[in-house]
Amino acid sequence: MKSRKQEIARLRNLVGDAKDVRQAGRFSAAHIKWMVQVSEAFDTIFGPASRYAQSFAALTWSLTGTHALPRGTWDVNAEKDRINNESFLSDLEKALGLLQAGIERLQTDSGDVFVHVVDRDDAPLTRLVAQLKRFADGLSRIREDNNQGKDGTRSGYRLANEYDVQDALWLLIRPQFPDALSESPTPKTGLTWSRVDLWIPSESIAIEVKYARSMRDGKKIDTELKKDFIDYQSAGAQAVIALIVEAPTARGLEELDNLEHSVSVPQVRIVRVRL
Repeated sequence: MKSRKQEIARLRNLVGDAKDVRQAGRFSAAHIKWMVQVSEAFDTIFGPASRYAQSFAALTWSLTGTHALPRGTWDVNAEKDRINNESFLSDLEKALGLLQAGIERLQTDSGDVFVHVVDRDDAPLTRLVAQLKRFADGLSRIREDNNQGKDGTRSGYRLANEYDVQDALWLLIRPQFPDALSESPTPKTGLTWSRVDLWIPSESIAIEVKYARSMRDGKKIDTELKKDFIDYQSAGAQAVIALIVEAPTARGLEELDNLEHSVSVPQVRIVRVRL
C-alpha cells in the first residue's frame, strides 16, 4: 500500500541496483534477488497481467534455441558462457528499459495508472474501509441493547469499550486475512513501544480501534492516534485504518476525520461508526 511517490522511488532504486547485478553476473544471488524484487514491483504497481510484468517475465537471461558455434571454436563451454553473458546483458538492458518506462508512466499519467495499488474496488484497503463503514449495521443484530430473538430471551453482545469492539472485529478480519495478528507490538522507539490492535502483515495494514463516549474521549483519541500513526509507520505500516466507534452519547467528533491529512503514513483512513 504505497504512494505513487514511494513506488517511483522503489523503481528508481531497482534501476540503481542493476549496476551491482551486472557486476555479479547471470543468475548470481544478487541477480536472482533483483529479479524477484522487480517482478514483485511490477505485479503490485501495474498488475501481473500488465505489459510490464509480462514482458519482464518473458526475459530468459540466457541463450535459447539452437545456435551454431563459430568455426574453429576449441572451447565450447567458454563460447556458450560468452553468448549467455551477452544474452544476460541484453536482457538486463531490456529490464532497465521496462523500469524506466514504468517510472515515466507513474510520473506523467493520470491517477488511473495507479489503481492496482490503491484505488481498485477490490484492493484490500478499499475493501476493508467499505466493510468497516458497515460494521455497526452488522453488529446491530447481536448487540446487547437490541431485542434478541422472537421471545427476547437470548443474551446479546456487550459493546462497552474498545476491547469489546476489537473482539467483534476479529471475527470480520481473521477469516479474510489468516496472518492477521491481535495486539501486535511495534519495534521499540527509545524505551517504549506500542501495540497495534490488529495488524495484517501480508498487506502492511494496521487497524487501530477507538471507542468514544463523549467529546472528552474525542480529544484523547486525537492525541493517541497522532502518536500511534508515527509508531505504526516505524513498524512498516503502509496503511492505517482508525476505526472510531461512537457511543450514542458521543457528539462533535467530526473533526477527527481531518487526521487523514495531518500525518505522514502513506495511506490513512478514518472510519467513524455510531452504535
